[in-house]
Amino acid sequence: MMQGVRRMTMDLDLSVDMDPDNLRRFLDALKELNLTPGAPIPAESLLDEKLRQYIVREKNAAVFSFIDSDNPYRQVDVMLTDEGSYDRLILESDVVRIGGYPVRIVSKKGLIHMKEQLRHPREKDLQDIRELRKLSSSDNG
Repeated sequence: MMQGVRRMTMDLDLSVDMDPDNLRRFLDALKELNLTPGAPIPAESLLDEKLRQYIVREKNAAVFSFIDSDNPYRQVDVMLTDEGSYDRLILESDVVRIGGYPVRIVSKKGLIHMKEQLRHPREKDLQDIRELRKLSSSDNG
């Protein structure tokens, strides 16, 4: 409910700077958290930009999922599409404090824009857009 929309979600969606050094540190952190790829594709595949583009284009994947095989409620989805790219979303983000740490989250406006750009939006994405628009208009009114 970071943006005010009440909906159960089972994962954490992250937009990661795909700089190879940053991505390696991120993948190491996921290993430490016992999170492994949900698909039979090595995590290191994310380091190859052409392979990432292939996964998006040929497999219609918007995210690369990591799961904890001991706890199916722990899942992290790394955004792969341009709509969810770090370089784009950083411009439409706000800083909030969670547990005393500054954390960047996509703004309502950015989340609406990202969901509107999805090639195959799910009904829950369309519902999120409607709810976020209502919240945005009440914020401005």
